[in-house]
Amino acid sequence: MEILGRDGFRGERWKQLARRQLEYGHPIVESWLRTGKIFKHAQRYRRPVYRHVGDHDAG
Repeated sequence: MEILGRDGFRGERWKQLARRQLEYGHPIVESWLRTGKIFKHAQRYRRPVYRHVGDHDAG
């Protein structure tokens, strides 16, 4: 983080980190969305997301 900060959170190092985070996190979040686990995880971190009438129930 220190190095990224010195770079102003821009440039090639930042792009590499962002790419790695996306490659790691995207499949996880996609799975949570498909299974509905996103609601449980969001609430756990005090960021609840509420289901609405008509929402698809994957679980």
